[in-house]
Amino acid sequence: MTTHHYRNALCQMVILRCVGANAFFHEKGIFPFEEWFFACPPDCRVDIWTHGLGGAEILDSICADDLQVPASAKADDPAEAPSLWQTIGVALLESDPVKQLAG
Repeated sequence: MTTHHYRNALCQMVILRCVGANAFFHEKGIFPFEEWFFACPPDCRVDIWTHGLGGAEILDSICADDLQVPASAKADDPAEAPSLWQTIGVALLESDPVKQLAG
């Protein structure tokens, strides 16, 4: 399994459903502007759902490979992990509209 990343850039909660071979299934509610790292086998499909006026509505269907965290961003050595998370944190501060409005 490989590591994947999804960020909910919407102002509403979404449901991430990851479906793959051999009955693989992962589902998670993701709050607005929340990021989620998850592991899944290759060739999975990721569906993003929300609640609309008529009930559940699919917003997007994404190949999980498109959400895969690049190998260069993975820390094989636990000592390198803090620098990875610091890098992600800086990217969040630069791209988070809530932080931009508050600043």
